[in-house]
Amino acid sequence: MKRLIIMASLTMLALSGLSAQTGAFQEATGEYYRVFSEVSLAHAQETADMLDAFLDLYNQYLHFDTEELNTKLRVRVFANKTNFDSYLSTLIPQKRDSFVYLQYKDLAKSELLGFYTNDESFEKALVHHGFVQFLKAFVPNPPLWLQKGFAVYLENSEYDAQSASAVFKENLVWVKTIKSIISGESGYDFIPLDNLLKIDVDGANSKIESFYAESWALVSFLADSGLKQYNRMLWDTLSVLSTEATMAANSTLVMTDVFSWVEAGQFYTDFQKFMDSVKTFPELVKDGMAYYSEGDLDSAESSFLRAIGRNEKHDIPYYYLGLINYSKKDYSLAEYYYLTSQQMGGELGLTYYALGVNAYADNRFDVAQDYLKKASEADPFGYGEKTSALLQKIAG
Repeated sequence: MKRLIIMASLTMLALSGLSAQTGAFQEATGEYYRVFSEVSLAHAQETADMLDAFLDLYNQYLHFDTEELNTKLRVRVFANKTNFDSYLSTLIPQKRDSFVYLQYKDLAKSELLGFYTNDESFEKALVHHGFVQFLKAFVPNPPLWLQKGFAVYLENSEYDAQSASAVFKENLVWVKTIKSIISGESGYDFIPLDNLLKIDVDGANSKIESFYAESWALVSFLADSGLKQYNRMLWDTLSVLSTEATMAANSTLVMTDVFSWVEAGQFYTDFQKFMDSVKTFPELVKDGMAYYSEGDLDSAESSFLRAIGRNEKHDIPYYYLGLINYSKKDYSLAEYYYLTSQQMGGELGLTYYALGVNAYADNRFDVAQDYLKKASEADPFGYGEKTSALLQKIAG
């Protein structure tokens, strides 16, 4: 995890030399953004449209009055990291692996800088740092846990170009870390709530893994716990922030005006219960398999469906959902899940055999024969004898 760098009050002299050091930038505008892209004009417009959609997603949580924006937010995308590094070296001595927000008192001069990559990391970085830019457009110095926790909370969301909208996707990267911190098994120091609420950049950098995990977890808890008293604390936090205050002063406002009533013991109990309920894909699959082996089909089905919500490209949940619906005698749905498991890379011999057994139980004997023959061809050693026995029954 790279160290945090909060940048402000950078000289405009370096900006004046931008065009001399890099390629030509193409400019496009959206409803809220002005984007300069070294990639192409089309990319500049696509990025502006994408950012407009993500701003709508951000504001589902922040509820800022966008009519108060007196200028479009500036974003500059370099064609590659080499150009990005070359320009950034004129501003700071450190190299950066991701975007940098250049923040000035004048919002019209502030700018988010990044570089293009032809993979999902570009969109993820855009979402993460775009959130920080949007938050700081209204509250220049928010508490650090709030800006980074929310940025991580949202960064897995995706842009749907067809509907021109942003779709929230849970980001569970830090689940394992926060659970191991809570259990004391991680080796990382736990940051107490009072310390997390007022943490500054140096403090975060000294415990960076704990900071990211706990900031994400706190935002997730306040936003998603389902307990109204904690959900309200998130909205109250956003309401008390001052546009004129420093980060330290805003952190103090949140502590005194929002969190002062919290009884620490109850808060930590509720927080831990919530985190225990947040399951990663492997955890859900493991739970589903355990429920299935115990004969609790409804709980198993629920776990595997939740697992698909985490990762819809893995074959195992679909295979088990096939087994579950076979047990429930819903043979059509079982067949659908077995075939989907195949499409996701499931073992051919295993799935064809399951399809054959399923069709046999449904009295579709011709279909069963076809599937069973394919199972034997795909894996003669594993399914040759089994398929022969069942084929003889069908012929029978």
